[in-house]
Amino acid sequence: MGWLYYILHPPPPIGELATENHQYLAQVAKRIAQESLPVMVVGDFNQSPYSPSYFRFKRDIQGKTLLVNGLPTWKPFYLHIDHVFVKGLSAQAKGLDWLHSDHRPIKIVYLSK
Repeated sequence: MGWLYYILHPPPPIGELATENHQYLAQVAKRIAQESLPVMVVGDFNQSPYSPSYFRFKRDIQGKTLLVNGLPTWKPFYLHIDHVFVKGLSAQAKGLDWLHSDHRPIKIVYLSK
């Protein structure tokens, strides 16, 4: 049996897009919570780990985050807006050295279910 991989890039939770961001994350979280297979979720969430939408998403998927809060993943303002979550599996993630992108590369090692 395998596992599922979700890659997300919601709009930033700013101005008119804030409602769209909240709805996007709520809909995806509901779907993930209903999955019977293990799940890994990665992406540019356009928000920090201190955002209310982030907290709700993490709670609703019943998973855990793999990146340390405060690790900058977006270079223009050195913010932590890229995230890795797992549900029902074990993995490790760490930020790598900056390369040619405004986002830090992230290495994820799958350990087991």
